[in-house]
Order: sequence, then structure tokens, then C-alpha cells
Amino acid sequence: SMLESHPGIDAIPLIETHSVVLMPPGHRLATKNAIGVEDLAEVPLVTMTRRYPSRHRIEQMFRRAGVPMRLRAETNRSGTICDLVRMGEGVAILNALSWGGAGRGDLEARPLTPRLVNRYGLLHLADRGFSHPAQQLIAAIRNHLAQVMGNVYLDET
Repeated sequence: SMLESHPGIDAIPLIETHSVVLMPPGHRLATKNAIGVEDLAEVPLVTMTRRYPSRHRIEQMFRRAGVPMRLRAETNRSGTICDLVRMGEGVAILNALSWGGAGRGDLEARPLTPRLVNRYGLLHLADRGFSHPAQQLIAAIRNHLAQVMGNVYLDET
């Protein structure tokens, strides 16, 4: 991830989320507090396409656990993934930010274990500062995130 470290690039972290397992209400996995990869061994999955790094990270989790992925469908839109889960086509592993879970009572979500962390931030060349308008934009983004996503917002540490 570019937010980890890359020569010549500095990152300003903004938010961190964890992926969740989405399922329709009443799904047998909804009785669990958290869902491990092993719990998904015989469950059809709806995922992002392979062009997304998150898909590769999910596949890697399954490989490490020695659990085969039972792929039902793949798409490049998180909204379509949620629609397919609603229709009972399978469950999904999706970034909690992409899901936008607040107030979405039509789907159940449980934490995935081990955690699949998703980090978001701003990148810039290490040898250059930000212009005044860029600093104002960063401040506005931070303010917005603090107001609407306080549980995942990373303060200006």
C-alpha cells in the first residue's frame, strides 16, 4: 500500500476501516459475533473483480487458511455486490467504508477475522509542501471525516 512507505512519497493518513462479511438477514452466519475464513468454506461469495487489490488480499487470506473460495459472482461495484447479497446469491467480504453500513438494516454485517485493514489517506511528494488551497482542502476533509466518521477517522497525529 502506498500509505505504508514508498521512497519519495509521504502519506497523510485519514481513515482506517476493516472489512466485514455481509449477508442477508437470517443467514446462518448471522448468529456469529465474528466470521473467520474457515466459516466461509462452503459459502458462495460475491466479490470485487481481480482488478481490485482487496480481491487479491481476500484470496490470499483464503489461501493462507487452506480454504477454497467458492466464487458465485464478481463485479466492480460495491452497490451491485450488496444487491446480489440482498438477493441471496451469497455473502460478501467488503470494506466497511464501501458498504456504508450505517442505517442499512436490510443486510447483516459481521467483522471478518483475521482483520482485513483498509487505509485511506493523501499522498504527496516528500520534497514538496502543500499549497495554501491544498492545505485548506486537507483541513476540510479532516473536519468532514471527524464529523461523519469519528469511529474510523485518524486524528492529525
